[in-house]
Amino acid sequence: GAVSVVSGGGGGSISYVWTYSNGSQLAGNRFQGANTSTLTISPVSVADNGSSFVCTVTGISGAYVTSQPVSLVLATTPAFTTSPTSTTRAFGDNTTFLCTGVGLGTLTITWN
Repeated sequence: GAVSVVSGGGGGSISYVWTYSNGSQLAGNRFQGANTSTLTISPVSVADNGSSFVCTVTGISGAYVTSQPVSLVLATTPAFTTSPTSTTRAFGDNTTFLCTGVGLGTLTITWN
């Protein structure tokens, strides 16, 4: 999955730089838009859990402001994104049940 974080607007010669909140630069192709108002992380990995990011906006005068940190927290407890629903079918018909979930790591779905 992907996560997008959006910063403020403005016009003119404004520059944006997204970094980790500890000042470390974002490295790798997963971080798109690190020098724009919108940072996209795709795909999000387990290692991203708990990461904090800030956006520094610099104006033409060189004055800058840094946002408050924003955190990325991944769902650690599995949760349903699609729950199975009951159905009624005639004898001999086919049926399909759908169940999808989200959580850390590889999920296993077991039908009982």
